[in-house]
Amino acid sequence: MREKRGRLVRVWSACASHRRWFAAWIGLSLVSWLVVLVVWRGDGAVIDSPSADWALKAFANVTEIASIPARVVAIVVLLGSPDVVASSGGLRMVFAYHVIAWGIVVIGLWFGRIVFRAVRAQTATEPDPARRRFLKASLGATGAVSSSGGIVGAYATLVEPGMLRTTRYSVPIEDLPADFDGLKIAHLSDTHLGRRVTSAHVSKAVQAAIDLAPDVFVLTGDYVSGEPALHPAATDLLKPLAETGRPVVSVLGNHDWFHDGPDMSRCLSERGLTPIDNSHVFLDRDRRLTRDASRGVLALAGVGDLTEHVSDLAAALRGIRGNVPRVLLSHQPDVAELEQAGRVDLMLSGHTHGGQVRLPFIGSPIVPSLYGDRYAYGLKQGPWCPVIVTSGVGVSILPVRFGIPPEVVEVTLSRAGVHGLFHR
Repeated sequence: MREKRGRLVRVWSACASHRRWFAAWIGLSLVSWLVVLVVWRGDGAVIDSPSADWALKAFANVTEIASIPARVVAIVVLLGSPDVVASSGGLRMVFAYHVIAWGIVVIGLWFGRIVFRAVRAQTATEPDPARRRFLKASLGATGAVSSSGGIVGAYATLVEPGMLRTTRYSVPIEDLPADFDGLKIAHLSDTHLGRRVTSAHVSKAVQAAIDLAPDVFVLTGDYVSGEPALHPAATDLLKPLAETGRPVVSVLGNHDWFHDGPDMSRCLSERGLTPIDNSHVFLDRDRRLTRDASRGVLALAGVGDLTEHVSDLAAALRGIRGNVPRVLLSHQPDVAELEQAGRVDLMLSGHTHGGQVRLPFIGSPIVPSLYGDRYAYGLKQGPWCPVIVTSGVGVSILPVRFGIPPEVVEVTLSRAGVHGLFHR
């Protein structure tokens, strides 16, 4: 027993120089996991202070990015999707991710420190001036590459997701009444209130839409990140749109259906954010909502989510007179590839987030669409109607944006004898 104790003492003494690294590893793992526990408690804003709420969620997002290597290993080993892996272990699995991730970071820093010291010692004793310069340049290049990667990662996680912009389109519509020429639509989608997106960010987008002073607001789903406890909070943040007195219509997205779609529809309806999944309403001559087809001069139709609900185009368009122009709301732009069930003059969609990463000359490497980059972002011509796909307000899956900032969209309708597309 005494020999074993002495052996443990010798091992611990030999590791004395690494105790700080071990403490840093455990400390970072615990702190990041505790932050996730606070952020994931499910009530929207973590604390009342917007700046502190942002700081906590930003730190949680950074740790989530750091845990990507551990998540990839877990997904490969368990042969499941990210959602399956996360749900299979809950917060215990997330803690394991963070322990592994911070272990990788700490080991990388420790190894980099050893290499840095070795190269610095070598350059100090190197008799050949040219070789000394080469070693210094190599060390500097390695540092520059590492710093650049860190800067890009910080920008994509902490900066661009908050760079809300306004994008404007002008679309000529056949049969548009003369007094509707110039009618403005403000389009919001994919707010994703929850673990990665603050209530302050959603409120900023809502205010930006209100500031456009549109004639009608349209919402195309994913108001939360699959968290039903946030339905009231998410729709409360959108309620100021209805309080302007202007019409607001909405459809649900796949995340809204993950747990309780009917509850989300109820929350939207109670706050004046009229849900129109697989149905339609009209704007009358006074630009007010009506369900009376005889008074309607512009139809606003909507379909349910393509994958988590039912996209019934026929039901959405049934009962609209042939000469009445119509705008279709669909969370997923792939609906444009379904069999045509009637006239549609314009479709407004979200869902893709523009891929969340959009690289110069390459585009978006990953887009949640069966048609690749075709409906990733912007104004597109589908088989039977033009489609405007917004990059959305929030983030999903990974808390990053690069080359595709969040946005509020303004669409101006104009009169046209034939269909045409113009981007302003």
